[in-house]
Amino acid sequence: MTVGVATPEQALGGRPAVPAALPASPGPAAALRRRLLSGSFPRFCLVGASNTLLSFSVFRLGLLLFAPLWGTAAAAQAVAYGAGIVWSYAWNSRWTFRHRGALVPTFSAFAGAQLFMLALSAGLVGLAIDGLALPATASWVGVTAAVTVLNYLTLKKLVFRR
Repeated sequence: MTVGVATPEQALGGRPAVPAALPASPGPAAALRRRLLSGSFPRFCLVGASNTLLSFSVFRLGLLLFAPLWGTAAAAQAVAYGAGIVWSYAWNSRWTFRHRGALVPTFSAFAGAQLFMLALSAGLVGLAIDGLALPATASWVGVTAAVTVLNYLTLKKLVFRR
């Protein structure tokens, strides 16, 4: 006589050996994390990373090209910042937010938002470092993170709204 080996389901009368996991009820933090990591926010972050690389490269090139001029760093930064705005608009409008509206009014609103974010971040970094004597790197990281989220929400809700 051969003795068979029963599976766990057979031993339990056909019921699964391991109970099915209960569906998790996401809390507000999980819902926010899921919204931020799906859809346009990761694309926004990728565009921002590529924008940083492009702007830094243009800045370094500008330092070389503008060497004979007074205010070399300022001129290089102005050109790099302008290149970054154009790059960021091109990618964010079409890829991140899939905007198909008119170019001139949308670009004007986008550039205005970027200049506002520049002024806000410069003011907050100056306040944190110069006014409150907080550590420079931590201040820059904290302000950059906050302004990045504010910039994303501004672009999504005001500039590229559907």
